[in-house]
Amino acid sequence: MPPQPSSQLLQKEGRLSLACAAYQNNPLQSVRALAESYDVPESTLRSRIRGTRSIHEIRRPDRKLQLSEEQTLVKWILDLNRRGFPPQVIDVRRMADALLTARGQIPPPQPIGQNWATRFINNQSELQMKWNCKFHSQRARCEDPVAINAWFKLVDETRQSYGILNEDTYNFDETGFMIGVAATSKVVTSSDTVGRAIAIQPGNREWVTVIEAINALGWLLPPFIILAGKVHQSN
Repeated sequence: MPPQPSSQLLQKEGRLSLACAAYQNNPLQSVRALAESYDVPESTLRSRIRGTRSIHEIRRPDRKLQLSEEQTLVKWILDLNRRGFPPQVIDVRRMADALLTARGQIPPPQPIGQNWATRFINNQSELQMKWNCKFHSQRARCEDPVAINAWFKLVDETRQSYGILNEDTYNFDETGFMIGVAATSKVVTSSDTVGRAIAIQPGNREWVTVIEAINALGWLLPPFIILAGKVHQSN
């Protein structure tokens, strides 16, 4: 497999593609000024205008997307991940198809293959695939690392003050899942992500609440399941 381009190379190729497109829209403008405007070497820009392809494109004749389009796709994935909505592989494939369609070629290019998105993700050092876990939007907005750390510090000080043993220390967790979307799925996220990827849910569907309890030694209590209540009026 040929070596993958670095982020700096992708950015440079993206600027070269934009500069070439700008020249095609106005061939009378100065190539030197255009190179300075897009911060690319003038000699390289002149070569691209004449139709010379990059070394990476020559090594990858089967490339579906241009380097600038790949850079756009990676940026889109990372942006969604930062917002708490990491895309699935099928979403990556659909976005790649949208980038191909945006070229406006006649005839239009062939759609992305079934396994292309997976190969693309595996070849990007900034991306990885992980199983996600659901996270309610209200909880995401209220999460405060400072308050959480202060709470656990208070718990530890309380245990030491009263001599509370591990077998008497229980953690009660109220968790929930939306009916119909309880199953996890594989999503595309940043390579810096540790553990499962967080996928924030909009919170506009019916939830089932489960209260779980486990102590510090691993003893479990039966879960308490709470369903949505209904009010019945008698005649």
